[in-house]
Amino acid sequence: MRLRGLRTGRLGSVLLLLAGLGAVTAGLAATAAPAAKDKPTAATTPAAKATAKAAAAGIQPQDIPTGFNFPTAQPVVDGWVAKNDTTAMRNHAWDVWGGMSAPSHAVIRLQHLPIWETWYGSDEVFVAAGAPLAAGPRTITRKFRRPHQFDHLRRAGVAVPAGADADQIVSFNKFSGASGKFLMASHPTPPGGASVLYTQQAALNTLNASWAQTVPVENRKIVDFPREAIDTKPVMWLVKKTGLTPFPLWQGTGADATTNAKNPTPTTWLNCVLVDPKGDPKTGLRPATPAEVKQANLNAKLVCDAKRYLYAPLAMIYSFVLSADEAKDFNQAQGVPGMTAEAGDYAVLAAMHVTTKEIVNWTWQTFWWSGGKNPPNDFPGGSANLNAKVRGPWRNYAMCTAYSMVVPATDPKGKPVVCFNPFLETSPGIPDGIDSNCMSCHGTARWPGNNNGGYPATYLPNGYINFNDPTWFATQTRTDFAWAIPGDAVQ
Repeated sequence: MRLRGLRTGRLGSVLLLLAGLGAVTAGLAATAAPAAKDKPTAATTPAAKATAKAAAAGIQPQDIPTGFNFPTAQPVVDGWVAKNDTTAMRNHAWDVWGGMSAPSHAVIRLQHLPIWETWYGSDEVFVAAGAPLAAGPRTITRKFRRPHQFDHLRRAGVAVPAGADADQIVSFNKFSGASGKFLMASHPTPPGGASVLYTQQAALNTLNASWAQTVPVENRKIVDFPREAIDTKPVMWLVKKTGLTPFPLWQGTGADATTNAKNPTPTTWLNCVLVDPKGDPKTGLRPATPAEVKQANLNAKLVCDAKRYLYAPLAMIYSFVLSADEAKDFNQAQGVPGMTAEAGDYAVLAAMHVTTKEIVNWTWQTFWWSGGKNPPNDFPGGSANLNAKVRGPWRNYAMCTAYSMVVPATDPKGKPVVCFNPFLETSPGIPDGIDSNCMSCHGTARWPGNNNGGYPATYLPNGYINFNDPTWFATQTRTDFAWAIPGDAVQ
């Protein structure tokens, strides 16, 4: 978390849209974790029947296990925010990261999925009302798409700066069991009123038209998600199955780190890591040798300085193998591909937004792969407070938090909190992304207003949002910080 002094003037909004995702990927064949190989179990025993029932149900969303302090009681988190206890907030963010990245019960292609991969995808949550359930056991789909925030200006009818389509990342969304089930159910809105299914545009239109003029602007909203809800936005990069693939490494906005300090997108980063699918897992991040630099796969869209190349084995970053259909969808989702995905290549987790409903305004934390090499001055975050609960490749990510919009948290004129993800909010399609704040952005999530071209003149992309502001919310219905609802609601 960073604090920035107040600035004046009209600035564009920076919206970390937890949105639905584009091209359809094929479901992955999945099984439950194999049972211990002691003795064959007769098909008629209770154990065998339970196993068969689990296989028929397929992969089920798994909650964060005990031991990771989730969910933490709201008064406790509110206390951290009131005191601006950044150490406690970062400790909690790492606990959540460790819990959601712990191995789940599900195995795909001999790979244990992390818990968050078992959660609901947008294609399961945002479906037409009354649509039949998919036949057969539940499988895992990763519906790659271009991140929505790259198109904020374009959707508002504003000319997009040059380079806005050069980013090579793709993303999708995951909703925890509590969050996904909330979205798939109808809710009396307002409490005691008519039942509304928030994933349907017609239902949202009816709700928005139903508010009496006497209802305070801040009360024009859906009911809150349950406090156990977690929403995520994984961001993926392509690593080829052969050779060494350049992966951009965030090292800040200095002249030795990027060719564009204003919009330092990953394609402008001078520091890059050569990722080796066949590298020894025991090898850590180190300088690349001249021979390794010669093996680098060509990516003409990157500006990596060959003199700054580092080397890392694939085992240092979370990844999964792409099927033929997934590779096709990955290519379609990229703006301007630097490399073409093929079956057998790897999608690696470059970054992830994570938000939890433990407090009214949700907690906000965002992660990106750093290999343990923090940027100068830990801007916008780093690996400080990383604890032993985070294991394996998940320890190689940096993080920043935004548990409030400003400090003090309730002061409209407080100092803005800066927390952005270098893989997402650096895009030229987002105005002033490197001064943004997740909570401020999502605080403006509403139906039907989804043009998102800019805040009212008095707002900053990392500033205090007044939920009773008629200029912004008088004709709208707030969607509890979830841009996924206006972004993906079904017609």
